[in-house]
Amino acid sequence: MSILKTLGLSSVPQIDRNLNLLTLGFIGIAVFCSIYFYAMLPEEIPTHFDIEGNVNRYGNKSSILLLCGITAIMGLGLLILSNFPQTFNYHIPITESNKESQYKLASLMIRQLNAFVSFSLAMLVLYICLLASEKFSNSSFPILFTIVLLVGIVAIIANYMVKSNKLK
Repeated sequence: MSILKTLGLSSVPQIDRNLNLLTLGFIGIAVFCSIYFYAMLPEEIPTHFDIEGNVNRYGNKSSILLLCGITAIMGLGLLILSNFPQTFNYHIPITESNKESQYKLASLMIRQLNAFVSFSLAMLVLYICLLASEKFSNSSFPILFTIVLLVGIVAIIANYMVKSNKLK
């Protein structure tokens, strides 16, 4: 609980707290997978896939640490940013009467996006580690990953836009 207090997250509603904990858990999964598999990885690992799921670029195995770092920085950055909704850009005018509800809704959307993208990146780290260490060979994963990522992000943002417009 002290980590949440340090990040200023102990006073947020339960749903927000749960999303924050999910995000931290997914970051933890990415870190764990990177560290656990690093010694088992060959010197070159897959770093890019084409639309059919075939590997079309390889990189040094330290690339997995870079992806893990990006996951952690993005996740923690958005986790902190979600506490400052007054700094966001809004598609509707913010007034005294709608300020509180719009801020809560926008903060929730950022937390949802953060948990979803952190989950997606953690699964990508795991997939690359399993593929590179020859423990897994599902070539349809990159296609499914891309579709789920795009649909998920669009769904979260669309849900926010609909709710935000209703609260105008």
